[in-house]
Amino acid sequence: MKKPVTDYSKRNVDFSLIHNESDEVYDKVLELMDLKNGHKFLDLGGGYGSFLYKILKHYPDLYMEYHLWDASDIFTKKAVKDHEVYIATHRTSVKTFFTKKDLILQPASENLFDVVLCKMFIHEIPADDKKSSFDKIYKLLKPGGRLYIWKPDLHPENHIFFTSVIAKKDVLAGFKNLAEQRNFILNEELERQLIAAGFDQPQKLFTFDYILHTNRRLSSEFQDQVEKLKQWNQYILDLHPKLDQVDFTPIEADLSNDNVILSFKRVVYSAVK
Repeated sequence: MKKPVTDYSKRNVDFSLIHNESDEVYDKVLELMDLKNGHKFLDLGGGYGSFLYKILKHYPDLYMEYHLWDASDIFTKKAVKDHEVYIATHRTSVKTFFTKKDLILQPASENLFDVVLCKMFIHEIPADDKKSSFDKIYKLLKPGGRLYIWKPDLHPENHIFFTSVIAKKDVLAGFKNLAEQRNFILNEELERQLIAAGFDQPQKLFTFDYILHTNRRLSSEFQDQVEKLKQWNQYILDLHPKLDQVDFTPIEADLSNDNVILSFKRVVYSAVK
């Protein structure tokens, strides 16, 4: 069986800093999820479990199980430590389970969860493993269970630019394996694969703005190597005018602060078993 993407396990990133998603977006997602007492929730590829604290804030009296599966030992250990700090000063009725687990390497389990969330995770699954992974996610859900996918809003007009920018960042940061195996799929391909796995017609729930600031990656991904950040910025500025079609807000350069600002969008999908 293919080895997991090892560079992912080496990253130690503060996603709240580099993604900077608003409370309004989280509240909208959680309203749509409509979580209930007794639910079993899987945060698949959920990093260090930051979504758990959005749930606890939005549903303070909820009784349910929260399961985190992530392939990174760094992230799962951080999830445990963060929760120990949280429960020292907060009461909660949510039972938590933090597990180092790689979906690609796991045998298929069936009918375990009411809700599965894949937040900025699907692109970490290599192309050759996409079909089997969607099949496994389908089986993980109970009948009538719901899948939510939060991903870059990608279509033919912006796909080349977006994926080229991220791949260049990964190479400069020393994550060659990520650059080679990450697989950012178009929205239409996501819908096709979900239907092939057995899900009912997927629904695009909403899109929202995602503003990428390159200098927010300096510490966590470039290890404070300013020259690497400068190389990434120059690559973006050189690439942008070469493309005939770009479907996003024009870029803004703030080179006095070693920053290039890009306006993309993200999208949230749902599908039902």
